Amino acid sequence: MKLGAYTLIKKIAEGGVADIYLAKIKTSQLQDKYLVCKCIRQSLTQDDEFLGSIINEAQCTTRLRHPNILEVFDLCACDGNAFLAMEYLDAQDFSKLIIHNNARNETVPYTYAAYAIGQVALGLHAAHTLNDVHGKPFHLVHRDVSPENILFSSDGAIKIGDFGIAKTVQMPDITPPDVVKGKFNYMSPEQAWADKIDLRSDIFSLAAVLYEATTGHCFINSKHREWTALLRSSISKPSCSRPSISIKNVDIHRHSNSNSRSIVLLHRKASILQKKTGSNI
Repeated sequence: MKLGAYTLIKKIAEGGVADIYLAKIKTSQLQDKYLVCKCIRQSLTQDDEFLGSIINEAQCTTRLRHPNILEVFDLCACDGNAFLAMEYLDAQDFSKLIIHNNARNETVPYTYAAYAIGQVALGLHAAHTLNDVHGKPFHLVHRDVSPENILFSSDGAIKIGDFGIAKTVQMPDITPPDVVKGKFNYMSPEQAWADKIDLRSDIFSLAAVLYEATTGHCFINSKHREWTALLRSSISKPSCSRPSISIKNVDIHRHSNSNSRSIVLLHRKASILQKKTGSNI
């Protein structure tokens, strides 16, 4: 089946908003290049908010070129179909690895988890420091850093994907003021309260993923029906669930700013990124 310049080979996934196809396109050297087409359901292309999120994803990610970010090549329209042409990756997401280990009453090996989070942090740093063609910072915030959006490829690459609800200062916010986008289990307090957020919100979410991977349970769970309850509760150190994690490798502290009190969880081994790049993560 042809979709513009792309030949759809087979459907590899199906969701509520889009069907994912393995596809190919002829390069300038007349070689087949394999990729993925994320075909949006036609009924949803009439939804301005949803279509805006897809355009947002394309605008953000087509500018991003980094080995730790899932590449999006183009946003296309053909015969009434809207679709994203994306990098093909033989991969599984981090959530499946966490679930697999939990089923065996195990956790992800700490050094592996710290390395993986460090790789994702490199990708996020590239997104956070992205500039437009005039050199003006986008101030991009992913807003949905979670295990489902961290991909492990069969060749060892680790990438962050799905910038569909990412936000930049240049883009108008079409989200209603009473709607919070993202996954609550990994949100910073500011994001959960629909306050103004910056790159630190993504850092918080990434730390929450590391906490879950190394302890086997979410930092934010069903007992915490709202962030106020969490802020008043005692926070279990990762070493309580996993004694092999030395307290020297874990730093849990409370951080205050003008808007709210945030709980910041950072494993010091993940700071290998700072040694390599000097970045804020």
